[in-house]
Amino acid sequence: MAITKQPPRNNLDFAAIKAKAEKVNNTTPTASAADTGLLDIIVDQIDVEPQIRTVFDEESIKELAASIKEHGQISPITVRRAGTRYTLITGERRLRAVRSLGFATIKAIVQDNIKTSSEITVSQLIENLQREDMGPLEIGLAYCKLMEKEKWTAEVAAQKTGKSTRYVYRVISVGALPEVVQGWISQKLLTDTVAIEALAKLYKGSDAPEKITQKLEQVVSRGLTITRAIVEGLSFPVKKPVAKAIPLKDVPLTVTNASDLRRQKGFEQYEFPGTNFKILCEFSHPSLNKGKVSRGAQVVPNIVPKDRTKAVVEFEGRVYEVAWSDVKVYETVILDKSGTKPKKA
Repeated sequence: MAITKQPPRNNLDFAAIKAKAEKVNNTTPTASAADTGLLDIIVDQIDVEPQIRTVFDEESIKELAASIKEHGQISPITVRRAGTRYTLITGERRLRAVRSLGFATIKAIVQDNIKTSSEITVSQLIENLQREDMGPLEIGLAYCKLMEKEKWTAEVAAQKTGKSTRYVYRVISVGALPEVVQGWISQKLLTDTVAIEALAKLYKGSDAPEKITQKLEQVVSRGLTITRAIVEGLSFPVKKPVAKAIPLKDVPLTVTNASDLRRQKGFEQYEFPGTNFKILCEFSHPSLNKGKVSRGAQVVPNIVPKDRTKAVVEFEGRVYEVAWSDVKVYETVILDKSGTKPKKA
């Protein structure tokens, strides 16, 4: 009984692949001006614009060239038409390999539906994400560049590339890292995307980012990689949030008005226990009534500018910093405990 030899299950059947490639090589038409689909395109007619991939391993290019020479080109590149020439969309490694072999033509698919540089970048991103042969630095910086150029949010970028918003936020965190740390990522000394994101947050919130770099340099100098545990073990003083100054004219006169003003530099707060009074005045301010005098205002007595030549004046629910020379006090009203029975002093 004859035994039929089965093809290997876990190894590539190079004979079958070569036969398929030879069939394609022998049947693919040469490109003409209006052709689309799978074509033979003259290598010298293909222009390469800046790609999202910036790092190419020359050894892997040589291996790919040897494979193409032995078995033929299995996967075509993709291009778009640009007048009488073509612009590369995806497949720069294959193009480099074919050029190194001195081949006159290369298998390519013409995609005229892709017209803009942003569409090219999206196509490159999608292909490289599917092939999973691009590092986190290249992917992250490509997303950053695309989002900045197209004014996309992380949500839009995620939708365009078929990824989750959480994924986009994670990969773009490399853009917030110093160049030296980005260099370590490129050298594969830091590859964990969770650790990269955590490190970016640490740099962003730290009051001493240079100390973080110094700690990491000690790790790298010992020939170690930067792991998630190492990043989680870093601890530095965080930046103290700075209170945002509130323009006086935008501060409503409420019970919290004093604390709002106290957050600003140049003001002091005073308390007058047991006394409840109003200092009625008229004043002028450039932002009110074209600088003319406004009547019915009151000086806020417990908020005093450190510049004693100025007063804080309330008018129609807003407060203003006004030079005393522009303020005229015409009445002081002392109130009882309820504040409802004023009497003239």
